[in-house]
Amino acid sequence: MSNVIEAPTIVIRDIKLPSEMAEVETLQKDVWGCDELDVVPATMLVASREVGAILLGAYDKSSLAGFVYGFPAGRTEMSPIIRTCLRSSPLIAT
Repeated sequence: MSNVIEAPTIVIRDIKLPSEMAEVETLQKDVWGCDELDVVPATMLVASREVGAILLGAYDKSSLAGFVYGFPAGRTEMSPIIRTCLRSSPLIAT
């Protein structure tokens, strides 16, 4: 008998829909243990994507297991600054 443990298949993809951004809000609250005032709200994610932010989700099947969010914060096009935020839920912990 084999003791092989199957690893989860994680799919990385863009988060584009407002409903997916609401999942990012929920994941932030769950993972960081904070209230609504301490998370990046879905409305801010929608607005910042419109001006060049990136928002990628790590999905384990249909469940959001983690995300990365980065937005341009530089004063000119020649000197952009990217801020990122990455957390993963216990779904993908080893």
